[in-house]
Amino acid sequence: MIGTDFFNHFNFIADDDPTHGYVSYQTERGANSWNLLSVDPVTKAVRIKADATREQWGRGRPAVRLSSKNTFNTGLFIIDVNHVPSGNAVWPAFWTFGPNWPNNGEIDIIEGKNDQPNNQSTLHTSSGCTMPTPNPALMTGTFIDSLDCNHVDGTKGCTTQGPLQSFGPGLNAQGGGVFALLWTTSSISVWFFPRAKIPQNLHSSAIPDPTQWGLPVSYFQLGENCPSSKIAEHNVILNTTFCGDWAGTEYSGPNGNGTWACNHFVGGNPSAFTEAYWDINFIQIYSVNGTR
Repeated sequence: MIGTDFFNHFNFIADDDPTHGYVSYQTERGANSWNLLSVDPVTKAVRIKADATREQWGRGRPAVRLSSKNTFNTGLFIIDVNHVPSGNAVWPAFWTFGPNWPNNGEIDIIEGKNDQPNNQSTLHTSSGCTMPTPNPALMTGTFIDSLDCNHVDGTKGCTTQGPLQSFGPGLNAQGGGVFALLWTTSSISVWFFPRAKIPQNLHSSAIPDPTQWGLPVSYFQLGENCPSSKIAEHNVILNTTFCGDWAGTEYSGPNGNGTWACNHFVGGNPSAFTEAYWDINFIQIYSVNGTR
């Protein structure tokens, strides 16, 4: 998925935000009318913005939520980003999830809020999925909060924290990087590579080989303690929201703390969201047997 073909692989979801963000998701026509979409004619990089031109009240600030037309049950998912949305009150994510949430699971590949410096990757499931004691021989990141992927009825999940500068302004300042998800019937792994350390086989014409990448940042073991059947029929989602159930409750800004203050900051300060954009070189998805 690259260049002008990128948007042909996605549906634009203009429904209300299920995480209660202060956002007005747009149809493709609406996104174009707000000038939220563009493709660089030389590099073919795709830019997906939130509005940063005027005050926005009522439903919230115009932005985009994309959902893949295809669904997946395993695969290798790679995204090369030059820039991720950043700014206080901003909550971007690149993730996958299945129907009847959380019964068919959710995998968060890129996620963070309010300019945090570390990316978080999370597995959300229904009850009956736990992770074993973290093993540093299997992953470089750290689990935070819980090893129960149904923690707080699935809303918290099993979250791993990546390194500094894997999210927000720190990631953008180094030119972004590559995130990769390998989802098989036995495990789910997420890697992060800053721009200067991207493995050569990720940008070659050959099919990428994760066995050459070293340890992932995140490793979620599937099997007896977490059946692979709990993660199924996933769409790939790319979105930017504001405030809501996570960024809003943890918002602290010039006009106060919490969701009410967050919503008013988002509505009344368009210039605060000039960095709330994705700049994506490509998304590639391969089957686990290596075909694209």
